[in-house]
Amino acid sequence: MQPRRIRALSLTLLLFLALGGWLGLSLWGETGRSVYAFAPSQTPTLRLSQAVAVPGQEVTLTLTISGVSDPVYSADITLHYNAAVVEAISVAKGELTTGWSLASNLNTAGEIRIALAGTQPLSGDGVLAEIRFTVTGDDGMATDVTWARGDLNEGAIPSALQPGRITISSNPSVTQTIPLVGGWTLLSFNRITASAAVTEVMASVEGSYDRILGEDGSYVTTLPPGFNTLKEMSPGKAYWVHATSPVTLTLTGSLMPVDTPIELHTGWNWVGYLPQASLPVTQALASIEGSYTRVIGDDGSFVTSLPPSFNTLKTMEPGKGYLIYMTEASTLTYPGD
Repeated sequence: MQPRRIRALSLTLLLFLALGGWLGLSLWGETGRSVYAFAPSQTPTLRLSQAVAVPGQEVTLTLTISGVSDPVYSADITLHYNAAVVEAISVAKGELTTGWSLASNLNTAGEIRIALAGTQPLSGDGVLAEIRFTVTGDDGMATDVTWARGDLNEGAIPSALQPGRITISSNPSVTQTIPLVGGWTLLSFNRITASAAVTEVMASVEGSYDRILGEDGSYVTTLPPGFNTLKEMSPGKAYWVHATSPVTLTLTGSLMPVDTPIELHTGWNWVGYLPQASLPVTQALASIEGSYTRVIGDDGSFVTSLPPSFNTLKTMEPGKGYLIYMTEASTLTYPGD
């Protein structure tokens, strides 16, 4: 190689290394950790739980995070709720943030400000905070707990924020039974259990299942808890459960209101069935007509472009789960019972 060309290549390499070093220093924060903005594919999901309570009862919603692929050192969250229905009374740190600092501000106008920060990054997915409310409204009232702001590492995350909901109902706890075959069963439930933790929801069939798959992760009974990405199971979601033998899952809790909105995103969604009676597919999914093309369940499949006789999935039923393919984001609201 000619000396002139060697000198040119060497100069180019030195400039490249210098630029890389400058960028590395620019991305390094004052505290010695990297500062970054989440790319769309890296955006974690912040989710609030749902609850049903009787008038006068205290209830707790959990604020969870999942899909963390980069270090998270702080969370700054502002929430809104209807102060005529519930009153926020306290905020506590969750399992993931026990070593972090917490600052919160609750006001009677229905706003909650939560600021969490730590010197060590979050380890895995789980609960960031727990928010306790007193139910002040009457039977039949409800409030969504919605997002006014969601920041991680002082970087706004405009999407992947899933609101919570508190419904006031005097309905007593009721039981739902779901048969599981030996092998995989695609199921869902419409009861709000005392705890959403996987082991609590599946307590009645402990020892008779070994794997669970959900849209938010997976759970394997033989793995240490920290390795399982599926932490909770909720009504309105669908789950594949692998049972080692035929068994019946029994769930007790308040009935999730059938008209609870379920937010669906573009692509495949793992959707639970909330009504207490079976409905034809098109009737059950009337609120998202034109926004979905395919539905898959244990009993068959439904494709909107096929003649009705070619579809093997005719009805949607309680206790069963479904995979729904959406061509656009929409909100599913089941018809009332």
